[in-house]
Amino acid sequence: MFRLALCFLSIAALVAACGPGEALPDVQVVTPSPTAIPVATATPIATATPVPLPTPTPGTVSTSTAISTVVPTVSPPPSVKSVSITPSQDSTIYEEGESLANGGGRFLFAGKTNTGNSRRALLLFDVAGALPANVSVQAVILSMSMDRSRAEDAPVNIHRLTASWSEGDSKASGQEGSGISATGESATWMFRAHGDAEWSSDGGDYAQAYSATTDVGGSGSYDWADSGLTADVQSWLDTPSTNHGWIVIGDESSSLTAKRFASREGETPPTLTIDYVSLS
Repeated sequence: MFRLALCFLSIAALVAACGPGEALPDVQVVTPSPTAIPVATATPIATATPVPLPTPTPGTVSTSTAISTVVPTVSPPPSVKSVSITPSQDSTIYEEGESLANGGGRFLFAGKTNTGNSRRALLLFDVAGALPANVSVQAVILSMSMDRSRAEDAPVNIHRLTASWSEGDSKASGQEGSGISATGESATWMFRAHGDAEWSSDGGDYAQAYSATTDVGGSGSYDWADSGLTADVQSWLDTPSTNHGWIVIGDESSSLTAKRFASREGETPPTLTIDYVSLS
């Protein structure tokens, strides 16, 4: 448009320059060639080649791969078993005489009599022979039946013996409270085995700390179940040669505290109940 306008102005100037009646000179009008406008050529878009799907085999069902889950195996806790046994030997030792015993009697005594003399009972249980090897002791209960006493409630302690002793065959008569002269190798207040071996201390060799204690009052059955008994039995299982049993000591702080219990020869013998689990 700009170039065309410029041509018209040039023609007008020529007309004005010519006089009247003069012919206009020949003017060559140059028509500008159109400028070619480049046209962008679109790049063809690549067409994705379709991927053929696998042809399923007739009668075959495609299944997903199973994920393997590992479940840890948990072993059940070991079952607790129980065994009850009676003493392999028991006896009473009497303070007033070095030769009094009652290994074969029906009764055991602990405490002091009306004359102020002490009685102590001895108990031995063959725990190694009653339980299998390689076990863990869970609980222990010592049960004894008491049928005669003049005193009210009084503590009766169970101590672990530290030396061996012999029951013998001495058997007192009557109510058995006075004992009888020792025969054979019966244990007495002074002797572990009469006429053969003495206690290190009169009245028995035992651990000063009791393994169990309970108050004993009127007639009836009494239990001792302290953890000390469990420890004693476990140690005897681990090392049978250390099993010398227990000594039963009543209240010796005053007279008239003696209690009479049934022995293994009596109607209701002492019973040791042991709960345990096998470790193998």
